[in-house]
Amino acid sequence: MPIPNETSARDRWSRLRLLIIGQLLAAPPPRGELKSRLLDLSRQTWRHPIHGGEIRFGVSTLERWLARARQSPDPAAFLATVPRLDAGSVRVISEPLAQAIRTQYADRPKWNIQLHYDNLRLVFGANEFPSYATVLRFFRAQGLWRVRDPRGGPQRTAVPDGTREVRSFEATHVGALFHLDGHQGSLKVLNRQGEWITPIALGVIDDHSRLQEFDAELAQETLAKGCPHCGEKLHRAYYPRKPRGIPDDLWQAFSFRFSFCCSRCRRRSTSESMRFLGRKVYVGLVVVLASCCRGRIHAWFSRVSASTGVSLRTLHRWRSFWRKTFPSTSFWREARGRFMPLPDPAAFPLSLCQSFGGSDTEQTVACLRFLKPITIGPMIMISEG
Repeated sequence: MPIPNETSARDRWSRLRLLIIGQLLAAPPPRGELKSRLLDLSRQTWRHPIHGGEIRFGVSTLERWLARARQSPDPAAFLATVPRLDAGSVRVISEPLAQAIRTQYADRPKWNIQLHYDNLRLVFGANEFPSYATVLRFFRAQGLWRVRDPRGGPQRTAVPDGTREVRSFEATHVGALFHLDGHQGSLKVLNRQGEWITPIALGVIDDHSRLQEFDAELAQETLAKGCPHCGEKLHRAYYPRKPRGIPDDLWQAFSFRFSFCCSRCRRRSTSESMRFLGRKVYVGLVVVLASCCRGRIHAWFSRVSASTGVSLRTLHRWRSFWRKTFPSTSFWREARGRFMPLPDPAAFPLSLCQSFGGSDTEQTVACLRFLKPITIGPMIMISEG
């Protein structure tokens, strides 16, 4: 534990050394007993003047301190730590080099130190150029830290990409706006004519049914309730996610999880989600849709793996969860009374999605909305392959 002291480290070391050696100066031991007194002092434990831990000193160190103290009229000043002559100055970094570093950093604040060092070395030459460690210390001393782009969360979403569309409008009802996206599959298919063709997967998403908007509404409800433990106001503490199984153009919307932290008890409160099933690697939409297979799983696996990258082992575990683990959870035992007739557990999650009315998209969104209470608690565990 550091010692709260406003004096310098040099003065604190001087006081400790004088405290140890001062008793030998104030009351010198009789002739022939100095060695034993030094041995006794070397066996004692002292408090470190900087961090407060235990420290011991050898006999040779104590002899050197005693000899130096006897030679000076002011032992306290003589026992202080001798500062370096170049302390507080940077002799290697000349003024032209320092100005070049500041100019280059102003033009390229996102470069790392190694890239700055290599470019400056080409300009000034490699013969008399300082080492990388010296340049690194100068950057840190001047506060020239590397500027990094936000990797996720609302800050990253707000940054225009240029290659992607940045929308500032929202649909007010279902069917007002649809998004279509087509991708060529990585696995060719043999048709009835004996020809190998490349399938094109077409996806249609209703703008009003976007899962991120639902999660934002759930996050606002959690924020308005306050901390469930002490009732204090919650503050934003989103944490990044690295989801799998989604197209690249949707990665930003799934790159963070809405979460909050209490300023008093420092406990985290995570809102319910329709995008994630807890801490699972794959997003909840993929976990549900990839498990909606009929018949043999191998015939369905080639289609699922080409679009989402899910392994066969993971798909087997998901099906085992939906058809064996999920029906026995406390959540399903309490919530199954809403359905009439009761969905067939042997066909989960397909039978669960079909229990909701509407189109396929509306059924999927309704199923994810139904499953949102289990996204924040330890009710389910899905192991990834």
